[in-house]
Amino acid sequence: MTVSVRMLPGLVVRRVIAAPPEVAVVTLGGDIDLRNCEDLALILAQIADDRAVRSVVVDLLAVPFLAACGVRCLARVREEIECDGRRISLVVRAGPGAVRRVLDLVGGFDVVECVPVGR
Repeated sequence: MTVSVRMLPGLVVRRVIAAPPEVAVVTLGGDIDLRNCEDLALILAQIADDRAVRSVVVDLLAVPFLAACGVRCLARVREEIECDGRRISLVVRAGPGAVRRVLDLVGGFDVVECVPVGR
């Protein structure tokens, strides 16, 4: 297993690369906003372009703020992945919160609620 880390303005992107690479796990930490949406979109598009990846899990547990541009980015990746039968899931904190609220408003995402360990 390999972990790649990219530092974007205000956001840390970690991707776990396992063998075989059927599931891509991307962990985000920090705000997703105008400072980093473009770069995040490029990273997620690269993952979506990899046809070996059958499922993408985006961990948003450490994301306190998700701007509209971040939702658009996730929606574009969702469209690309789901158009050929693959799947994307978003992991969010259980209960009410800003990220969960915006995803509920937009709808259409496979959202998994999770309580971080040790909290």
